[in-house]
Amino acid sequence: MEVPCRMGQLYAASGRGKETFSFSYDQTWLKSGHSQLFDPDLQLYSGLQYTREDHDNFGL
Repeated sequence: MEVPCRMGQLYAASGRGKETFSFSYDQTWLKSGHSQLFDPDLQLYSGLQYTREDHDNFGL
């Protein structure tokens, strides 16, 4: 049985009366061979990725 691997981390920041979300994939998961797109707005690369201006949060 394989050991679970974290896909990444979702961040939330409050400011100016609204929350802003960002996501960062875990490096180990990106290199694992199991990585896959689970949201069309998140691409498979490291570093913070932010929601689009017309979206409040990520989601399918």
